[in-house]
Amino acid sequence: MVHSFTAMSNEENGEENAWYREGMAEYYATFLPYRFGLVPPSYVATRVNSNLYRYYANPEINISMADALKGFYTSWYSEWIPYDRGFVYFLLVDDQLRRLPDKPNLNSSGIFDRTVLELSARWRRGEKVQRTDWLASIGQFLQGGVDCAAQLQAVLTGKPSINLAGRRVESRRNVLRETRQPVIQYGYSRLSASRGIVEGLVPGSHAERAGLRNGDVIVRTGSMTEASQEPLAKYFVVVSRDGEEIRIEYSPREDREVSCWLLESFKDDVTPASIMR
Repeated sequence: MVHSFTAMSNEENGEENAWYREGMAEYYATFLPYRFGLVPPSYVATRVNSNLYRYYANPEINISMADALKGFYTSWYSEWIPYDRGFVYFLLVDDQLRRLPDKPNLNSSGIFDRTVLELSARWRRGEKVQRTDWLASIGQFLQGGVDCAAQLQAVLTGKPSINLAGRRVESRRNVLRETRQPVIQYGYSRLSASRGIVEGLVPGSHAERAGLRNGDVIVRTGSMTEASQEPLAKYFVVVSRDGEEIRIEYSPREDREVSCWLLESFKDDVTPASIMR
């Protein structure tokens, strides 16, 4: 449902707007269940932090959106780019809209929701809706205070990464805090999963240190999703080597740390958004 009503047309050169489609899907999958009273506030905090961590700790955080789509099926990390970068970008834009000087109700996401609904309605009527339409829609509110075009260009190029210092999520009580988190690193090639053989082992990685070897036959693995969205999560690979099954468990992280903005908690005093009305 979320994917269907938030679609955006391709650009004239055929370039996809996956950042919008997938990022918006993540955004509303995070907030709509709470707005409809289906989940507790902790659900929102967990979802927000999962996407934020995976965005900032992604070793490919600065690749372009075009390159991310090219590597969508061959790289663990490229696949996440449209979802996470789009999601983080929408968190930023939503907060910018809430801070407009003539909009005293900072708990209302009405402008953001109305913008999305209006563009979606146009698309469903068969109109071509592209980046320029998105920029025009938010630009009428943010003009003079935000360089909307440059901000979106950074989403497309991956540089610079999105800075959420001082930003809030839905309420002035939900301030994002800067932390230091380890970079995600599975330690072997994603192609190993489809071929069933470990290859592309990263020298010095936690995977190698734990005993994983190129050529190991993969029997089963842990959840990639869980391992990528929780900084303390472990990951395991069960391999067959010389006729013996071996379980290899390790932290799918690098020793290197990066800045990462996270939400300490999500306060439940937020006024339901206009999309519910």
